[in-house]
Amino acid sequence: MSKIAVESIYRMMMGLALTISIAVSAGAADETNIYDTVELKNGDILTGTVLDNTFTLTTPYSLVTLKKDQISAIKPYSQDQKEDLVELNVGGTLTGTIEELTLSFKKISGETISLDKGQCKKIILRSNE
Repeated sequence: MSKIAVESIYRMMMGLALTISIAVSAGAADETNIYDTVELKNGDILTGTVLDNTFTLTTPYSLVTLKKDQISAIKPYSQDQKEDLVELNVGGTLTGTIEELTLSFKKISGETISLDKGQCKKIILRSNE
């Protein structure tokens, strides 16, 4: 086989490998957007669906009820921050106390569990785009 033919085959294989790599990366990125993620304080990460559709946040000024699709993430109270932090899809954050003490969560395995808010480090809700 000539040197030119070998180089052509090598370039085709490298191009194919790059195409597959991009496709796999895009698929992985899409997959993370179809599930909610809960990071627990013990380091475990759960993937699935938050079953609660609304969250009630008590702020110093009022009681706010937020639909799940309005929220991108929730960071429950920790020693570093003295209030729960809610990140909104439209940008910005709200702080206060989330009144729901437990979270209903369906793992991708199909098992439904109840998590105490105090177990959670961060709750990341999927994008509804």
